[in-house]
Amino acid sequence: MGQVGHQSLDYSQNKKLYQSIHTNVTVYLFEVFKQNQYVFQGEVYLSDDPYQEKQLDRNNELRLVWVFPLSLKNEHNEVLIPTEFFKSREKIQGKKQKS
Repeated sequence: MGQVGHQSLDYSQNKKLYQSIHTNVTVYLFEVFKQNQYVFQGEVYLSDDPYQEKQLDRNNELRLVWVFPLSLKNEHNEVLIPTEFFKSREKIQGKKQKS
């Protein structure tokens, strides 16, 4: 939660996700593969303890963020990634190789 500074487990959505197993809050995963395009993956649950890692924030400053291991709650555990994402990614990689 947030784009600048260290993250906390005691605040807003991070707190709700962290406590979701005990509060029976339903959690849904939407992933972003292209800016402003969201892909609904389905209902998820916290499948392991959250952990911290260092990442750059919006201002390129190093910060501690919480990572939440999630698993899909469907019988197949399939992750649905739109094919347009792969096509776009291949084009970007092709341009980088030519440079």
